[in-house]
This record gives sequence, structure tokens and C-alpha cells, in this order.
Amino acid sequence: MDSKVLDLVCSVIQNSSREAPADSVLRETLASQRNFSREESARVSAMVFAYYRWLGWLEHDAPLPEQIDHALDFAARFEDRPEAFSDRELVESSVPAWLSGEMDITPDWARALQSKPVLWLRARCGHGIKLASRLGSSRVFGEGRLGDILEFKAIAICIVRLNFNAVNLSCKTSVLRP
Repeated sequence: MDSKVLDLVCSVIQNSSREAPADSVLRETLASQRNFSREESARVSAMVFAYYRWLGWLEHDAPLPEQIDHALDFAARFEDRPEAFSDRELVESSVPAWLSGEMDITPDWARALQSKPVLWLRARCGHGIKLASRLGSSRVFGEGRLGDILEFKAIAICIVRLNFNAVNLSCKTSVLRP
């Protein structure tokens, strides 16, 4: 693992708090890293969010780089074989324990939380199919007005295309799947 990337991931996590949410710290930190490539920035972002997605599964006494490494292992295992994680494990570890006293934690919801976020694109009215064709790696959500909503699967490509086609679409990330 690239030490420059790992150092930045550790810095983002260590500087995050209730008052300074990780996504804000990440955005500000990456904006200040002029010497980072888009690929390195994408790796930092993926690692930070993997850490927080798998936080309930980590040994908090372990050094932070080791926790990050374990979070990445969990994420890779879950992506390859989500069925290897029992419903009970997911429900118990995916959210803080106090939350089960406030709401029902379902296995489906816990699995959605542990999945990588989905990138949704909204095309201009009537341009969804055309945009999906141009982008590739995407799927139209439905028919009619839903035809302008796309699930995009190649995030690195999207970052590049967004810079050139920002007038054609807007982005929203979500952990919920259609």
C-alpha cells in the first residue's frame, strides 16, 4: 500500500469528528493535495469510506493503519462473497448498538450499508438513454421520467466525464439499491 496515500487516509480519519465530519475533512484535505493524481485521490476516498463502513467490525485498540487494512479486507471479502457474512453478524456490527433500540435493523438494510455506495446520475429531461449510451457502464433506472436517472458503475470514468459534461448531468451518491 502506498505510504503517501495511507498517511493521508490516517490524517483524514484522525482529524474527523462530530464537529468536522469525515466527508468535509476528506474534501478539504484532497483539495489541498495538488501533487495527488486523480487515482490517488480516488484511493484515499475509497479507503476512508471503507474504514467508516466497516468501523463496527474493527479492533479499536489496533494501530490505525492496521484498522484501515482490516477494513479494506472486510470490504473486499464482502464485495466478493456477501453471503459469507451472516445476517446476525451484519445486524450486530453494521450500526451502533443503541440504534436497535430506536428502530428495526433488518439484514437487507445492514447489507446495503456495507455495500459500496451507488452513484446515481440525473440527465437532462429526455436525455437519459443517450447519456447512458455515451457513458457506458450505466443502466437506465426506468421508463418515462425515470429514464433520465442512471445508475453509474464506473466511478473513475465518471469523475473525468463530469468535468467535461457537467451541464448534462448531476450526481448523487446513495447506499440504497433500486
